[in-house]
Amino acid sequence: MSVYEDIKLEGHIIDSLLLPQVLDVILGLGGEYRILRFNMGMEKDDPSLAVLRVTAAGEAELDEILRALQQHGAELIEQTDAALERCPADSVFPEDFYSTTNLETFIRFEGRWIPVDGPEMDCGVRVDQAASPKEFMEVDAEFTQRQAYQEGSLTEPPDLSIYQDPP
Repeated sequence: MSVYEDIKLEGHIIDSLLLPQVLDVILGLGGEYRILRFNMGMEKDDPSLAVLRVTAAGEAELDEILRALQQHGAELIEQTDAALERCPADSVFPEDFYSTTNLETFIRFEGRWIPVDGPEMDCGVRVDQAASPKEFMEVDAEFTQRQAYQEGSLTEPPDLSIYQDPP
């Protein structure tokens, strides 16, 4: 399972060679990156901005990369965890629940992005509270209140807590 965090670099990241140094650190420590947003300053005094998604094989590897990147001025982008809510009744999802897609889905929970097992269209997400680490599985409307109370909860995400990435 891979894990990731988004970071931000601001300032004169091109002429100071900061951006290529950060990319070298990520790759040198076994991670991967994807540039999510890049705005280059047009004039000499204009700052540039890069938002990167840094991915690693596990949490320990990601933490090592992030510590190294902080020495280069990289900032973690604050992201909020998904809010969890119990089913109000059998075969009833909470109001404003997240309706899933068939794309690969991750939910931010306890400070980490966790993949949802078995993506399927128009379902909810169940948290297995007993699992370590927590497991997220998609469920349909037949999922009962009794199962929800015994096995976890459904998620109601704030703005940035759900991330979908096409396969």
